[in-house]
Amino acid sequence: MSKVWSYTVLILKVFLLWLLSGAVLYALLGTFLPTGENTAYGISVLLASVVALLYFIKAKGKVVKDLRKKEVKDRVKRDLSARKPIGEILAVIDSLAVSQNLDPSQLEEIYNMLLQMYVDQSLKDGKITTDEKKTVDRILEIMKSKGIGLSTETLDRINRFNRIYTLMMSPLVEIPCHINLKRGERCHYHVRVKLYKWKKRRATVTSFGWSYRITKNVRIYTHTGDIYQDRDILSLEDTGDLYVTNHRLIFIGMKKTLSLNHSKILDVEIFKDRIVVKRDRGSVLIFVPQKDYDHLEFSVILAKAAES
Repeated sequence: MSKVWSYTVLILKVFLLWLLSGAVLYALLGTFLPTGENTAYGISVLLASVVALLYFIKAKGKVVKDLRKKEVKDRVKRDLSARKPIGEILAVIDSLAVSQNLDPSQLEEIYNMLLQMYVDQSLKDGKITTDEKKTVDRILEIMKSKGIGLSTETLDRINRFNRIYTLMMSPLVEIPCHINLKRGERCHYHVRVKLYKWKKRRATVTSFGWSYRITKNVRIYTHTGDIYQDRDILSLEDTGDLYVTNHRLIFIGMKKTLSLNHSKILDVEIFKDRIVVKRDRGSVLIFVPQKDYDHLEFSVILAKAAES
């Protein structure tokens, strides 16, 4: 379907180009050349056809190249989704690159896509295995040997991948912390957050009463009462700083301070845009980081801090 659509779009573009160029040429020839109307029409149709033909030849080559590239990319995506060995996928890329006559820029795009997808797949479960790290390094070595560059997007993914892998494999680093800590307590993470809590709010669900007909098309309604229902509303409680130490999770806000020992935390759900903390006593705490927050980095640091 994609191939049919690509050629349909190309034919429409060629037809519009032929139509517009023919109209422009006909207008110019009729204005500046002392020729008859039929002659001007014939010459304009001929020249417009030449222009459209040249455009078709050039554009068709690009369409063919794009379709070949798409075929290889689709095959790589399917193989990655099927969790096929990376060596097999690399062999398929090299084979298709020759059979489809891909140029260096297309090959670079395909290798960058492969690396991005593999990194995303590896980070999906929040963990990076040694084998996954070796596979990424292997792909990078192959790309370097082939003279294939890394796009900015791929480089950002690789830097994040390596940063999280280093966090997982290395001891936690102590960072400066401008709050009072207990003896032997070390700070490992800090981020600016907003603190939210679920609050019960009474809201009107419906009203009830009686209605009376005054005239044929007019009724008067009497309000007798309302039916209420308690609903959970997410309420902004405070703004401040969240710290992770080897003993506690600490929040220092403008209104309040919270200190939770790791042993008192029942569960922590970590999302890209929020941190949900369930404690043994009290309501659920929802921290929304403001900037400089990576949910995978936070997850690794919190897990290691709780274990130390």
